[in-house]
Amino acid sequence: MSLSASDAVVTPDPAANLRAKAVRGLKAASLGQAGKTIVDMLAQLALIRLLAPEHFGVFAFAQALTGFISCFTDVAGTKFIVREGDRLDRRGVSTVFWIELGLGLVVGAVWLAACIPLLAAFGKPEQVPFAQVLALWIIAERVILPRALLDRGLQFGKTNLALFVGVVVGAIAAITAAAFGAGPWSFIVNLLVRTFVAAAGMWIITRWHPLGAIDWGTVRALFRFGGPLMLTTALTFAYTNLDYIIVGQVAGYSAVGFYYAAYRYPHYLHQFNIIIASVLFPSFARAKDDAQLARGLRLVTRYASVLAMAPVLAMWTEGETILRLLLGEKWLPALFPFQCFTTLAAARLAFIHWGQVYVAKGHTHTLMWVSVINTPLILGAAWAGVTWWGIEGAALGVTLVGVVTLAICCGVLVPRVLPGFRYGEALRPVLLAGAGALAVWLLGEWIWAEGWLGFVGAVGVYIAILVLTCRAEFASVIRK
Repeated sequence: MSLSASDAVVTPDPAANLRAKAVRGLKAASLGQAGKTIVDMLAQLALIRLLAPEHFGVFAFAQALTGFISCFTDVAGTKFIVREGDRLDRRGVSTVFWIELGLGLVVGAVWLAACIPLLAAFGKPEQVPFAQVLALWIIAERVILPRALLDRGLQFGKTNLALFVGVVVGAIAAITAAAFGAGPWSFIVNLLVRTFVAAAGMWIITRWHPLGAIDWGTVRALFRFGGPLMLTTALTFAYTNLDYIIVGQVAGYSAVGFYYAAYRYPHYLHQFNIIIASVLFPSFARAKDDAQLARGLRLVTRYASVLAMAPVLAMWTEGETILRLLLGEKWLPALFPFQCFTTLAAARLAFIHWGQVYVAKGHTHTLMWVSVINTPLILGAAWAGVTWWGIEGAALGVTLVGVVTLAICCGVLVPRVLPGFRYGEALRPVLLAGAGALAVWLLGEWIWAEGWLGFVGAVGVYIAILVLTCRAEFASVIRK
């Protein structure tokens, strides 16, 4: 008996199916993260009008210390659950939960007591109440683990729903607290409320509850995988946050308030990385071979660099006007740090994804050693910069070290696991668009003193070149 064409059995392409799931997940995560980012940015703009720069500095100092301590409760349980997939049964998932919750309770209790002598040694005893309340946040961060079950099933829409509700409720609580004169406590209220609400949402959506048993084989596997990542997370947090402490110690709370705002707001670009990483790692973990990994890295690099280039051009061309309109005159002393950190945030958005490839392939020790090298370099640059040239020097030093380190990681480390991969192919259209936009803006500055017409023209040229050079690739993604 012969089969007609309509009767033939079609074998699904696993690679195409994974790509389609990843793209659908990326769309869902993008919508959710866009909503969270908009709400959070509006809340921060409200807080910037209600609070003084020193209030930002007080919170930045408190969060930097407590956030660093909280890193030692995270053994990458979420990533471990996603990477193991169906190989990890309910008992294994429960084991990961109990281990991370236990670490949270122990570290939180230790910090509750240890913050008193530590902050006294720093000469900041006024920080003790903030640190002690934030010990509760250390524990709350460990309760959000059921998110891993949603990520493992590529159910990113449900994940982002819970996170979005947390952001909205936290923003309302923070603005209300600031309006009633809570000062820096407004930020802590926001942090606690959004974390607890998001965690509650994850538990409600998954309807998961842990078993009481511990699988010691899972414990050993978890620490083999997550131990290096825990140290990596701690060191990464150190070189992206402890510079607040350095600036605060040298220049005071007002200076660190300017520095904190200049670093934090451009790094809203990192929200796109949260979107991308939430989809990228589960997809990379399921890639069938290096060729599929390389295609994914190439696509995500181009996707991210398109988003990254625009704010860099805007901040270096019309930064003063943008800052005055969005934040007000009192934040203009932070203009140059804003420009530096926008560049750094854009570079991280475009190039940080090399680390996801290494984690997906199980090479977590490499990330640890990169962080070991990065930490003294960036913190040293922050100290030397703020001593030499105030917050402008600190911003310039941290940005230069960060960009150079990323360039080395992408140029040297990526080819070791993905032979033949080149970033130039992915970046060529974006660099061409950026150069064209900059040329049009400079022409506008020469012809029109105000420059706004040139700026609008530059935006149009940037978009036009991207459409011409990337339309086929991105159209295929949008249709999926």
